[in-house]
Amino acid sequence: MTPNPRREAKLHAVHIRIDGKKFVYTTPDNPNATTIVVQRGDRVKWNCGHGNYSILFKNESPFTGIGAHGRRGADTEVLEIVGKPGSYKYAVNVVLPDGPVVDDPEIIVGGGGD
Repeated sequence: MTPNPRREAKLHAVHIRIDGKKFVYTTPDNPNATTIVVQRGDRVKWNCGHGNYSILFKNESPFTGIGAHGRRGADTEVLEIVGKPGSYKYAVNVVLPDGPVVDDPEIIVGGGGD
């Protein structure tokens, strides 16, 4: 029996766009990335062209830190998934000229990448 090769870690580059008052999240392979499914070892980064922004995990974080931030048009640092399988809700805060707007997407860590 041949052992299964470990899957290669994936980079999830999440682009945050604001359409009116609605947040739209996309990745290169997912036009609706409001919820992204990842595996341990995957990496995630965010980018928003509308204003300075922050990512803050509400309870537990799937990363070693609890959040990230970026300047308008710039990527956050790349964070590696280290959390156990489960659902992780987070807050996105974008500072627009009229004031900040907030949304609450989700990351789901699957159990198949360990």
